[in-house]
Amino acid sequence: MKSEFLRDGVVAFDFCLYHPLYDEIVPSGNRRIPFYVEPGDTLIIRLGKNGDVESYTRKDGQPVKYENLLHHDISNRMFYTQKDFSADKRQCLFPEFVARVRQKMQVALDSVNSVADRHAFSDEERNMARCNVQMQFALWIFEYAPMRDAELLAYANRHEGGWQTRPEQEQETAAIQDLANYGFVRDMRLDDSTYLASRFFPAFIQSYEHTQVLNYDQYLYAADTQTDIARMDSAYIAKDLAMTHRDHPSLFMNMAMARRHYKKPTPVDDGSMIQKE
Repeated sequence: MKSEFLRDGVVAFDFCLYHPLYDEIVPSGNRRIPFYVEPGDTLIIRLGKNGDVESYTRKDGQPVKYENLLHHDISNRMFYTQKDFSADKRQCLFPEFVARVRQKMQVALDSVNSVADRHAFSDEERNMARCNVQMQFALWIFEYAPMRDAELLAYANRHEGGWQTRPEQEQETAAIQDLANYGFVRDMRLDDSTYLASRFFPAFIQSYEHTQVLNYDQYLYAADTQTDIARMDSAYIAKDLAMTHRDHPSLFMNMAMARRHYKKPTPVDDGSMIQKE
């Protein structure tokens, strides 16, 4: 993102977008300015002297998409923080942690739905708000496994003379790898691209892509041949299908596969044209 002051009181933000984005600008203090943009959009936000949004308009004069949502929605609030995560994972195994997070997510969804009812959100606006909340909480659930892996590694490093995992550590590892403990995923709209617009999506998809429950079996085929790579992909996708109880990959798995096989374009410098990386 680039920004520049065009004149006194006017700031221009230039986003490089590949999909819609629902996010906030935080200029200072506790003020937050929500916005929704799609690739190619030009959005103009006018603020009052107190910093509150007075209006949203588009350069071409067309109505702003989800304007009602932008004025009233609360789904961009931080309903769950690092402090909550640290407290919820303390002295419990993975299934209990998931239950705690899901309970708090439902409270947040109820609050968002209450606002949506009060301000007559459209179905699309309500769905945007709900997807935003689900992304925020789901990313913390998928952060749990790497956190436990790091704790186990630290434990092993403290016992360089030899060590064995404790029974509760083995129980925890088994729980993290048990697909039955990921039933919350089936409550999500697994083909809904609305999730991509959430500001919490980038952190979520990174955790989803590398989560232990999806990745474990694929390493049985780890090698560099195309056949082995295909087998790894098949094992990876099979876990997503088993977790979601579906016959085709979820949106999240499709995104994870696209990220896995993305190849950075080779820069062009033929004397007449230079392409930036």
